[in-house]
Parts: sequence; structure tokens; C-alpha cells
Amino acid sequence: MIKKIPEDTKWFHFKNVNPKGLRTTDCVVRGLAGALNQEWETTYKEVFELGLKLCRPPEDDVVVEKYLQSKGAIKIGQPKTTSGTKLYGQEVCDLIQTGKFVDNDGVVLPYKNYYLNLGSGHAACIVDGKIQDIWNSSFEKAGKMWAIPQGGIYDYE
Repeated sequence: MIKKIPEDTKWFHFKNVNPKGLRTTDCVVRGLAGALNQEWETTYKEVFELGLKLCRPPEDDVVVEKYLQSKGAIKIGQPKTTSGTKLYGQEVCDLIQTGKFVDNDGVVLPYKNYYLNLGSGHAACIVDGKIQDIWNSSFEKAGKMWAIPQGGIYDYE
């Protein structure tokens, strides 16, 4: 049975970078590949090799963080309001789309691409202010995030 493709929204765009179109548990690889604008196969191989070197599973937080650092990503941490409330994916996308997504020092983050954790145990990417994934996780709380400078920046001025 073919699963129904979820509709695009203001905060979500269906995109499956898995080369066989599989909708499986490869969210870390899909999210990294999408955020870094890389082929799924390249990302899978590089993350797997790093995990092997570190003796950790490829989806382990340590592996993912070291991989993102090696690609020049900037760790943002978990986005929150000024009062400390955690943001949902939709709220993060709104802030990116309107040029109001800021780091902990109040500096606007103008990047087009981000890798983020969502909910409990999911990962995805944000490209041009929309979560790109095989299911709409925009209603989940955003966890740790990384900005991808080589994905481009917005000119909000």
C-alpha cells in the first residue's frame, strides 16, 4: 500500500531524499542530507564511517554533532522564547520566514538551512523556512539545532 503524501503547509514541505523513495527510519541521514544539500548516499557513507571511527551508531548525538562541525555547521542549541519556553517547529519556521530567528545573544540568524531535532527522537531539516521531510513534524517541539552557513543566507534588509 502506498502511503499518502502529506500536504504542504506554511511550515512543511514533503521531500524524500532517500534514493529509493523509502519512508523508513533514516531521518538523521535525510535531515543531514537535506540541510547540507548533499546526496543521501554520500551523507549515509560519511556518517556511517564517522560512527565506525567513534564506535557509536551513526545516529548517535556525538556522531551527528561531530559530523555537522566537520561541515562548518554552527550549533545553536534548543530555540526558546525570551521567557525560556521551548518553541515548536512551526514557531521556529515562522521566525525564520520573517527574519526574526535569533541566537541566544539576540543576533538574527539569516541562514536558509538548518538541521534540527524534533519531538522525541526525530530529526529533520529546515530549508527556506520550511521543514522538509516525509511527514509533517512541524507541531513537535524543536530540540537542538545547527545552522548551515553554506546553505546560503537571507538578505532581510
